[in-house]
Amino acid sequence: MPFRKSHAAFTSLAQSLSSLVRLRQRKRFQKKRSARRRFLEQLEPRNLMAVDIVSVTPVDGANDWAVDTNLTITFNKPVVKGQGNIHIVQNTTGSLGVAVDVNSAAVTIAGNVVTVNPPTDLLAATAYTVYIDSGTFLDTTAVATTGATLLTQDFEFLPLIPFPAPVTGGDGTDYTLTPPLNYAVDNSLLATGGQAPYRGWSFMDKNSWVREAGQARDAFTKGIGKVAVSDPDQFDDAANGGAFNSKFVSRPIRLTGVAANSVVLEFDSSFRPEDSQIGTLDVRFDGGAWTNILTLDPSNTSNDAPSATINSVNFNEKLTSGINTGVSTGGKGNAPFRSIQNPAGATTMEVRWGTVGQNDWWWALDNIKVSGTVTGEVFTGISSPTAWNLDIPFLTLGIDKTSMSENGGTATGTVTRNGVTTSALVVSILNSDTTELTLGAANPVLVTIPVGQLSATFPLTAVDDTIPDRTQRVTLTATATNFAPVTTTIDVLDD
Repeated sequence: MPFRKSHAAFTSLAQSLSSLVRLRQRKRFQKKRSARRRFLEQLEPRNLMAVDIVSVTPVDGANDWAVDTNLTITFNKPVVKGQGNIHIVQNTTGSLGVAVDVNSAAVTIAGNVVTVNPPTDLLAATAYTVYIDSGTFLDTTAVATTGATLLTQDFEFLPLIPFPAPVTGGDGTDYTLTPPLNYAVDNSLLATGGQAPYRGWSFMDKNSWVREAGQARDAFTKGIGKVAVSDPDQFDDAANGGAFNSKFVSRPIRLTGVAANSVVLEFDSSFRPEDSQIGTLDVRFDGGAWTNILTLDPSNTSNDAPSATINSVNFNEKLTSGINTGVSTGGKGNAPFRSIQNPAGATTMEVRWGTVGQNDWWWALDNIKVSGTVTGEVFTGISSPTAWNLDIPFLTLGIDKTSMSENGGTATGTVTRNGVTTSALVVSILNSDTTELTLGAANPVLVTIPVGQLSATFPLTAVDDTIPDRTQRVTLTATATNFAPVTTTIDVLDD
């Protein structure tokens, strides 16, 4: 009996504990579900407010676009122009094909539909990817968005050319002296002569610059791909008339609708002085006088190449307005980087980087961004290389035989297109030798690929002549609007 009582008590206690555990688990689950529901409820308004693309034309992957095609973007709500560019980039080179400033007349908006009319035609038989800067479009709500992108520049879409002799270290895509769209380089005070790629601010493949110039330039690890470079040291490696003095000026940044004193500038920087190099950063509003907000020189930046024991932060540093520069080993640094006081009512702002030095070192930049507080939700842009592609339209041309006799010989040709089949495609087939075979009464013959079809066939008939001319090779060439020509051959055997 005592055992039974103990056993019964133990069973009752176990059941109570089990019930308590289940209760706690149920409460914990309910709390998690409630927290998840609150989290989703917080997200829902943001999702509803987001500016998203509903559709684009030409569609992603389209290959039936014309060289003078317009781009159309349909958003989920009405939008207005912000600021930034639409970039149409050639896939084979990664270089800019066409850039369109959203505030140009080439961009029109009707409610939620944006039409982009590129100022120059695209190239036939070329694949493109479309990118759109963050902040290029805003919705029409009264929501205040802090940190909205007003300008972004990483130089990646600039087409580069080879270094000229005797400059070495390049790979054929090395530099350009042409700045991005609507930016400028002021070389009015630059001395004559100097190495050609370094005449003023230039824009370089960082790896080419590092291979060509060395001397710790590879410490600029924040710079990736293409970077902006002012290099008095390399400039001085060819005969010249004096000091390097060049300024790099941003495109005008539209401030209409941007809250006063809300603008922030940030960029990645590599600055190395030697004797007297000075770097200046200035801003101005509405074309007025320039105001200095940052000065770098040997008094506040280190000349020592970074190493395991030396931390020269100015070689590789993200700089942000309103925050002093970092401090290197030895105590140099903490240079004041003043806040940008964009005044109420200002409509434009420009930023200017200047470098002065004679046989000194360098200042390089990358990943420039200007942000501010604006009214309206910001479209975050298209940055993915797989989001909106205009593929190469191409044809293939085949024959079901490699040869046929001129005595009664026949064959069937097939012309095929890739991709979109929403419209018929007329293909011209040109015969190189009508004395050996015919495709029809005319030359060239027109073959139509119907709507909804990828290919069409056409007959080939050999011509039986009395001339002993051995085997003759005939070439067929297919062409169509916006498609690159394609050829194939067939041998006609003498009988």
